Amino acid sequence: MTTNLPPGWKISPLVDVATLIMGQSPESKYYNTSGEGLPFFQGKAEFGELYPVVRQYCSAPKKVVEPHDILLSVRAPVGPTNLAKEDSCIGRGLAGIRPKKDLNYQFLLYQFRHLEPWLSQQGTGSTFQAINKSFLEKVEILVPSLSEQKRIVAKLDHLLALVDSCRAHLNRAAAAIKRFRQSVLNAAVTGQLTSELNLTTNTDAKQIADYLNKQDNLKKNEADKLTVALDYDLPPHWSSAPLGLLVASCSYGSSQKSAKTGLIPVLRMGNIQSGILDWEDLVYTSDQNEIDKYLLEPGDVLFNRTNSPELVGKTAMYKEREPKAIYAGYLIRVKTLPALNPQFLTYCLNSSYGRHFSWQVKTDGVSQSNINATKLSAFPTPICSRKEQDEIVRRVEALLSKADEMESKLTAARQRADNLTASILAKAFRGELLNCDNKQGED
Repeated sequence: MTTNLPPGWKISPLVDVATLIMGQSPESKYYNTSGEGLPFFQGKAEFGELYPVVRQYCSAPKKVVEPHDILLSVRAPVGPTNLAKEDSCIGRGLAGIRPKKDLNYQFLLYQFRHLEPWLSQQGTGSTFQAINKSFLEKVEILVPSLSEQKRIVAKLDHLLALVDSCRAHLNRAAAAIKRFRQSVLNAAVTGQLTSELNLTTNTDAKQIADYLNKQDNLKKNEADKLTVALDYDLPPHWSSAPLGLLVASCSYGSSQKSAKTGLIPVLRMGNIQSGILDWEDLVYTSDQNEIDKYLLEPGDVLFNRTNSPELVGKTAMYKEREPKAIYAGYLIRVKTLPALNPQFLTYCLNSSYGRHFSWQVKTDGVSQSNINATKLSAFPTPICSRKEQDEIVRRVEALLSKADEMESKLTAARQRADNLTASILAKAFRGELLNCDNKQGED
């Protein structure tokens, strides 16, 4: 692992300086959420910042860790760590590491966090990556004197607390940007962004009303519409109407199995991110019949009809200059009529009003929720003149562009914080962290 050891340091295999407790899952009949037995942790999914979150218990534990034992994720993913807060049962996704008398548990925890990037590359297995006991026993551990370990821990506690404070500020900034985005959408779809322009006149309002009456008569023989009310506070000349009166069609996507390669991408629910299309993690098709039937056109609005309860209903618009693509069956393609700007509709559906609508009308399954085309057609869509919609879209795009710039800077700052953590840990386990203090003292 290392050839240039600081004076007084040694390298020991983990088995010589710690006891390993490899997790073993008890029978599921012993699991419970009523607090009977010991807290039961199965893997990284229960990890917090330092201590795991108790979600279930086990009344017949097989492998038990004690307070201050290190919890190491040993399968999918390999490497993340937490600290046991109390006697706990661990399943096969975890290993417990209990330092012996000459090794400080906090020093060892920091060392494993320093080793995490390396450990994450050591897993083997075709189904999922994992490491076993024989591998862990051979992991080389750097061991200075116990007093030096404690000084290093104190220094790391201080420095990493400063980094954590920086991360907390960045997280608050990220939450503020998210609130800003939502407030922009909410202001857009209730007329607040353009209230000073009076772009929707009395004449426009009358034309909109006549148009909606005509559309209602044209579609009166369709299935009864679901009635949903949303608490919009709209300007005097705005209206609200079921989406079905403002669209030419709502159609489901392709149900054919996609491939890793092909002629054009098949957009899925994961490709809708933060109101835009994400062109990462794509699948493809080469079936010309599917391409002819489901090929997207600029202005098509894609509504995610099936997803988890908190994500169902997310929406994005397919734009000009984006790659040719078709859309999968968990999406609904909405083609708007000229009276409705498709990007304005996208903002409506992604606003808090649209999210509330999705929450009201969704049908919940075991793990996913669904909103069919009939329910989507009932969405109470705010309507103003097309001229005002176009101006709203222009203003929203400008404001969200500013949010994108802020998020880009925020992402860079977070990366610097992560790099700083890695740099501090690397310096600690090269034996250089305390040397910095010594040099400062000499200066």
